[in-house]
Amino acid sequence: KMTEDNLLCIDHRSLKAMNFITLASPNIGVEDLLKQRPFCCSKSVSIHDAAKYMKKMHLLTPTLQQLLLLDDKNLIIRMATDNQFLSPLKLFQNHLCFGNAKYDKLVSCSSALMLYGPEQTQFGLQFWDKMVSDNNKFCIEELNVRRDSTIDNDDDEDCWFNELRTVIEWKKIIVGWNQNRLTRNSSHFL
Repeated sequence: KMTEDNLLCIDHRSLKAMNFITLASPNIGVEDLLKQRPFCCSKSVSIHDAAKYMKKMHLLTPTLQQLLLLDDKNLIIRMATDNQFLSPLKLFQNHLCFGNAKYDKLVSCSSALMLYGPEQTQFGLQFWDKMVSDNNKFCIEELNVRRDSTIDNDDDEDCWFNELRTVIEWKKIIVGWNQNRLTRNSSHFL
């Protein structure tokens, strides 16, 4: 039950929603990542195409269908556009999403940070290249995302999850680390 001050009342106690944090979460699914990856030895068939076929054969679990945006109920699309899902998110004072710049096998940087368009989908790789060229082993940085920035373009009507990006103000944190260098250099602690 909610109060007029947007406080959640449980057992006559009021709670205020402060921080909503996602860590490498597939906020907009994983289909973008799997459309780029070839299936098995085929260069012409992507993992996403193979998943469509597996769905027709009833071999794809409901969760994978949802993450690949192949489910009949369009759950992730509804979660990013429907006020039923967006209203509870609005109750939080702060919204943070963390995304890995590279080497996350399950969630792309653009899905974790809700980035859109050809320039934005390359942002993780650009961040990684900058980190490596600066000879950093680990780097974490907040994206300077303003309503009028080139990272988030509110006027982009083609973006199916634009409401999720614009109705709620997100702090977007990108993380990069060179796993090989960290492992090799930290082995003396063992």
